Amino acid sequence: MQATGAAVYLALPAVPIERYSDSRNEINDLYQYLIESLKIPMLFEPEKALVPAADFFDTFYHLNTNGRERYTDILLNYLPFNN
Repeated sequence: MQATGAAVYLALPAVPIERYSDSRNEINDLYQYLIESLKIPMLFEPEKALVPAADFFDTFYHLNTNGRERYTDILLNYLPFNN
């Protein structure tokens, strides 16, 4: 995609704040691996993708309306727009 002129970024998924401390080391290890291995930039660190568990729908893979709005705001804050 970059060869066609498109900007490519990797955004981490939302993670429940209440669950982050249990998996902090694994998440950070994966983040470091991705930083070192990928040729595309990451938009933000794992701590920036934390949202309350109440913002997930039925599992920690599906954001509800509030969660989608919150995560969209996170993405918009880190996307490098060309003005």
